[in-house]
Amino acid sequence: MDAAERWVKLAIEADPKHANAWVVYGQIKYARSQLAQSLEMLERAESLDPSSVKLRLRKGATLSALGAQSGDPDLLDAAIREYSKAITGPIDDGNERLAASELADVYSIKGDFKSAVGLLSDALASSAGPEKARLLDHRAKAYLFDGDTEAALADIRAALAQMDFGVGRDTLSMVLLVKSGTAMRDGDHDSARAFLDEAFSAAPDLLRNLSTVASGPKTFPAMYTIFEPRMKSAFGDLPAAYSFCFAAGYISSGDLKRLKKMGANLDVALPHVGTLLHCAIDRNNVDAVRTLLDLGVDTRIKHPNGETLLEITLNGNDPEKKEIRKLILEKVGKPAGWQDPADFGLPVKGRWYKAERDIGTTSSPNAKIIPAGMTLLATDDCSTGRKNELCMVFNRNAYTFYGVVIVPMSRLQDLKALREVPPPPEASRTGP
Repeated sequence: MDAAERWVKLAIEADPKHANAWVVYGQIKYARSQLAQSLEMLERAESLDPSSVKLRLRKGATLSALGAQSGDPDLLDAAIREYSKAITGPIDDGNERLAASELADVYSIKGDFKSAVGLLSDALASSAGPEKARLLDHRAKAYLFDGDTEAALADIRAALAQMDFGVGRDTLSMVLLVKSGTAMRDGDHDSARAFLDEAFSAAPDLLRNLSTVASGPKTFPAMYTIFEPRMKSAFGDLPAAYSFCFAAGYISSGDLKRLKKMGANLDVALPHVGTLLHCAIDRNNVDAVRTLLDLGVDTRIKHPNGETLLEITLNGNDPEKKEIRKLILEKVGKPAGWQDPADFGLPVKGRWYKAERDIGTTSSPNAKIIPAGMTLLATDDCSTGRKNELCMVFNRNAYTFYGVVIVPMSRLQDLKALREVPPPPEASRTGP
């Protein structure tokens, strides 16, 4: 990679108007996960040759990665526009099929699986051989996460008939896990066992595939495979720990009551992540938290980083996290000297703030100070693992990380010096 970057720099020095060299430079930056710089290189290429199909493919990939990383739907929409420019008519050549495949991935990230299926179906009409197998695999995943396991199973079996490949076998494993879990949930133990036996044969990394499908709102019933004896004997409590945590954002009160009735240990913990209750708090699933507390889960279990339930709820200021904090306080009681950070105005993810004075402390090596006058975008919550600190993450813009900002709990008043402001004019740009 270093040699490739040296060569492309020499090419640009020799001819700064060499559009394809800028595209290659952008591709190198993308491969290094330097996404903002990749976008800058690709925009230089676009200014020189806006007709390049390769440019559209690379820019679409970079915008898609930035959107997936930041959760910014505008960047995903920008990726859709770029890929769409590479499809000028019927999808009947390799570049257009590649654009359709990657565009379908963006639609899938946005949860629009039907648009993904439509694009992939158009691309499949002119495909053959290994390319057809890969497109069928993509469509199988779109069908699967849209809840159509029968169509997904038909597609992935057709893909593997074209070509035996590891990604395809993983997809088959995921489809079979969902079918097995659904059958187990519905009391059809024979079908559950048959589907699970085939899943074991299809791919070796069953836990990773279980985590993937457990994280989808229409595929998380795969978690019911934890009651299959073969799964338990092969992996112990790990399937339950993985699937519960990955399903925590979508799991319903009814599912939790059913799991409890079937004998599930709802206190099982995943290393570095914690229990289902910890994960439900993190994913802001208010109904799940309320139901778990009603079902009598152990509220004394600390997160692997040492934080108590109440301390975990300090990460976030959205309405759901406030409600969860209230539920936990009602269950465990209010500690002496308790201060709710929400009373001081915690930054809300996706909103812009201007510091009226210096904010933060350098108590951790990677912590940043927000200097007075700086305007930043609030993004994710975080944790330092220390009970006396509040941790926040800010970006300079939608695609450029600024840093982790730590405020001691003894200085929560500092949060009042973060004033919410309208997005700056440059925030509407899709590139740096």
